[in-house]
Amino acid sequence: MFGSGFGDSQADMTPVKEHIVCYDGGKGVIKESLTLLPASSIKGAILHRSIYHLNLLDYKFIGDSDTHNNLITIFGTQKGNKEFLDGKKGKILMSDLFIEVDDERVFEHVAIDRFRGGAKEGALFQEKTSIYNKSINLDILSL
Repeated sequence: MFGSGFGDSQADMTPVKEHIVCYDGGKGVIKESLTLLPASSIKGAILHRSIYHLNLLDYKFIGDSDTHNNLITIFGTQKGNKEFLDGKKGKILMSDLFIEVDDERVFEHVAIDRFRGGAKEGALFQEKTSIYNKSINLDILSL
């Protein structure tokens, strides 16, 4: 989930919702309250799992940057990366996904005290998540 930074009447944390215009047969229709899945988040998740599986197959461990650098060339990286301080633009471009969710659920969480490792007193919070039970088609716009 990509958080909106806001809450609602049911939860303290909610996903980002957007209104978009969909064109069908040359006519625009406004669709409201679609959940946003940012392309940067999708690329980051795919990059992370790709590095994991390539390192697993090659018996490489943390600190070996050969595989990592090759995948960074494909996916890109943010500013502040150890090897690419100015960031690096990737070779692929994806579009954000907007999803009509099937259902939403609210989960209760307890905030953890970072010094003690235990629950913070009075720090219960709720998170609203989106449930989507269909497959998602991801378009790669350029290679």
